[in-house]
Amino acid sequence: MNMHIALYPLIAVILFASNAVIPQFGLVAAVFSPLVLLLYFAHQERDRRYDTMLVVLVAGLAVFNHVLAAFFIISPVFSAVFIRYCLRKKIYTSWLPATGAALLSFAVTFVIIYGFASYREGLVEFASNGLKTFMDAAKEANAPMTQSPYFTQIDENRNQAALSIVLVFPAFNYMYTVFAAFIALRLFSKIKNIPHENFRLPDNLVWALIASLALVFTSSLFLRFTGINFAMILMTLYAFQGFDIILFWMNRFKVLPIIKAIIFIFIFSEPPIILIISLVGLFSVWFNFYGRPKDEEQERSE
Repeated sequence: MNMHIALYPLIAVILFASNAVIPQFGLVAAVFSPLVLLLYFAHQERDRRYDTMLVVLVAGLAVFNHVLAAFFIISPVFSAVFIRYCLRKKIYTSWLPATGAALLSFAVTFVIIYGFASYREGLVEFASNGLKTFMDAAKEANAPMTQSPYFTQIDENRNQAALSIVLVFPAFNYMYTVFAAFIALRLFSKIKNIPHENFRLPDNLVWALIASLALVFTSSLFLRFTGINFAMILMTLYAFQGFDIILFWMNRFKVLPIIKAIIFIFIFSEPPIILIISLVGLFSVWFNFYGRPKDEEQERSE
């Protein structure tokens, strides 16, 4: 048995399972689980023995935590399978592999939270208790945030805040999963020397964003949060589009890798900047932010 191949499923499970053991590390480590699985599924020597091993590992994870095992299947496993399928069939490879990879996990969480009241109430109670623990700890430490009027408002309306957190969880789940899929796709393409395409959503998808924003202003609580969920998802996808534009100009001006790294660290440490990048991606639907191709520029100069 080739141990090199056998390690792929094991590493993928360990990376994802670290969410339950060391959450601070797991949130970062689990991002690379789809990439490991993608490399495994594309391995030339993969056969049924290794697939059986993966099934056994998932079953073992289910014994430890059945919810974690279920998310492993609908998130990194589905993401890797979907990305591989799209790449092999060459289906809208600029946007569909990453975008569609997170749809299953979003659909499952959305249906469970919005369709099953008892499960939703349990999650609200869990979130409320978590908020109480966090806020009590902040008060004991006399943290500066306790002086904020927002802190007081959340403390006085903790159940309502917990409900809001639960109702937007499908969007946050999608955002995390699609980010992992996006990273997996880019790194896999680089490792396998697959031609890179700039991320570009269909232009008419902007109407879906407009519709989701319209839902935010309806009177129904569930419709409002449905609109919020889809707006957050679409703005995340437009952020990918904006990142590619920024990366294009960095490469155009031959920015050093270390400078690129510093810029991206700064971007991810400042959420408002990510929103600006989302708007860059959104407005690229109407404006060309890539400039003229080099060949065209040379012809005009001649």
